[in-house]
Amino acid sequence: MVSEVAERLGCGRSTVYRYVNRYPSVYEALEDERGELLGIAEGGLFERVQKGDLKAIMFVLKTKGKDRGYTTWIDLGATVRREIDDLIDALRLGLDPEDFDKVMGVLRKREGWAA
Repeated sequence: MVSEVAERLGCGRSTVYRYVNRYPSVYEALEDERGELLGIAEGGLFERVQKGDLKAIMFVLKTKGKDRGYTTWIDLGATVRREIDDLIDALRLGLDPEDFDKVMGVLRKREGWAA
């Protein structure tokens, strides 16, 4: 969308982005166009679902039906945790205790690290 605007105006995309960031009315116009495009896409998807298009149905279920159990997400938490524990054990065996503590200190500083 930004590329099309830039082409029509005879300028670069970065110029369009500068105007979008500088002028709220330009930002709103771009958002309105994006909203309109999204509405058209949703309408087309709706039609395809109504016609029984399996790919469209699967897309909707995977993206909008997650709360009903339609997902391709697989919980790998336990497997990943086991692999991490194995790596930590290998580090413990391969490093002297002081270096191991340094490495673990760095890992613990990372957000979400529970080791």
